Amino acid sequence: MKTYIIATAMILLANAASNAQVNSLRDAATSGSYTAANNKQNFSWPASDTSIADTKAYYLQKSRNQKTAAWVLLGGGTALIGIGLLIGNRDNSSFDEAGIGLIVGSGGLAACIGSIPLFISARKYKAKANLSFGTQKTSPLVGKQIPALRLQIPLG
Repeated sequence: MKTYIIATAMILLANAASNAQVNSLRDAATSGSYTAANNKQNFSWPASDTSIADTKAYYLQKSRNQKTAAWVLLGGGTALIGIGLLIGNRDNSSFDEAGIGLIVGSGGLAACIGSIPLFISARKYKAKANLSFGTQKTSPLVGKQIPALRLQIPLG
């Protein structure tokens, strides 16, 4: 019975976090950056007409979302490892309980390992936010806009 409750809780938690990166499909559809071709979702954010601030805000938000998901996976995985140890490492636990503890602990270990790529990806998106494309005005006299690559290095 405990196994079914734990499995149901894990499925519900995984389902709740599966749409963590998408703000809403309605917003994407109204902005024109959502296309559904052959029932496949294709998101193309940020669009080419967005400003540098919008692009930076997009990448910073994506970095925060991925870092939050990574911390949730790491914390949940650690809790599952602890629960698995408590279930399977008791003095009076049977062989079946030890197997359940091993399965729960293995799931926790997989969740902890799965958080590593999310931390790496969050760091890359934060670096992308500091490196963006835009235009730069050449001089006040000429007033010509040229394409530019902007790199912002935080010093403090």
